[in-house]
Amino acid sequence: MTYDETNIKRLSEEEITERIMFVRIQELAEEYSTDPYWLTRVFEAAHMVHVPEQYVIDKYLKKQDLPIIPELQEAHREIMKATFMCR
Repeated sequence: MTYDETNIKRLSEEEITERIMFVRIQELAEEYSTDPYWLTRVFEAAHMVHVPEQYVIDKYLKKQDLPIIPELQEAHREIMKATFMCR
């Protein structure tokens, strides 16, 4: 198989936002006036414990009354603890 310019796809702004987590997190942080660092860690924890991103958005950004997922809280706590220990 050969690789040339036909293998390269330019992404639209919408595709970039959908595919690249950090771009999406930055946009959400700006939209909901929250810390992008904190939001990155929450998404990281959600990914670890297989919690959908939409839950994080609804629960923590839109402040919907959803049940707490203890596994998510624990994963987030551990990520934050590890992050601060590395500083």
